[in-house]
Amino acid sequence: MPYENKTNYTRRQLQNTMIELLEEKPFEKITINDIASHVHVNRSTVYRYYDDKYDLLETIEDQLLAEMNDLRDSFNPLADRLPLADGLEILKVHFKEFHALLGPNGDRNFEAKMLEGFSKRFDVLIPNDSPENELAKSVIGAAGFASLKYWLFNSDKIDGNQTIEVAEKILTKGALTYIRRLAQHNQQF
Repeated sequence: MPYENKTNYTRRQLQNTMIELLEEKPFEKITINDIASHVHVNRSTVYRYYDDKYDLLETIEDQLLAEMNDLRDSFNPLADRLPLADGLEILKVHFKEFHALLGPNGDRNFEAKMLEGFSKRFDVLIPNDSPENELAKSVIGAAGFASLKYWLFNSDKIDGNQTIEVAEKILTKGALTYIRRLAQHNQQF
C-alpha cells in the first residue's frame, strides 16, 4: 500500500507539473527535462509512468473528459434545468487543469472533444438524420460550452451563478429575445 501511495503521488506530481508548465508555455515547447526538473526527479522516472509528454497530456485530458461524460450521461435533456451548473462545479474543482488545457497554450483537440461531448447530450432526443438536427445539437452544445469557458477565463469579473443564469436564459428563451431585452434595458438609461 505505501508503494501504491507513492506511485499515485508521483503521478499527481507529474500531472500537476504539466498543467503548471502549460500555463507558462506552449505544449510543443515543453520537454521531458522540463517536467522532470520541475518535480525534482530524473527523466527515467517520468518515463516509468508515461510513454512521453503526449501520453501524460492525454491521461490528464481523459480523466477530465470521463468526469464530464459521467455528468452528460446522468443528464436528462427534457428536465427543466440545464446541467450547466453541474458543469461549472466540475470546472471549479479542476479550475487549474481546465484553465491550462483550454488556454492559449492548451490542446485544441481537448476543446474539440469537450465540444463534441456537449453536443452529444442531445443524441437521445435528436437523431443525426439531417444536417439541421446536427447543426441544432452543435449550436446548443457550443453555447453551453462557450458559457462555461467564458466564466473560466473571466471568473474575476463574473460570478459562476451569474454566468449560468445568463446562459440558461439565452438557451431557454432564445438569443434574440435576450438581446432585445438587453437593448430595451439599455435604452432606458
